[in-house]
Amino acid sequence: MVVVETIEDAHKLLTGLNQDDVKTLNLGGTKPNSDNKAYTSTISLSEHDETLLNDLKEQGFEIEMQQVPSEKITKY
Repeated sequence: MVVVETIEDAHKLLTGLNQDDVKTLNLGGTKPNSDNKAYTSTISLSEHDETLLNDLKEQGFEIEMQQVPSEKITKY
């Protein structure tokens, strides 16, 4: 498990990696911002975040939102 501070950091880290090594990005929480779109109670995304996540999906990564293991997984 690797923890990064921002979605941009995750995008930089994952871009170009082989999906045999890493298949899934889990979003456990993002910093709230009134300009962002809320996806879950702990995840809100800017348009830039959405662009980066869509790029990762196009590269073949699965993107999940789950803060703790007992919480239901929400797919992006």
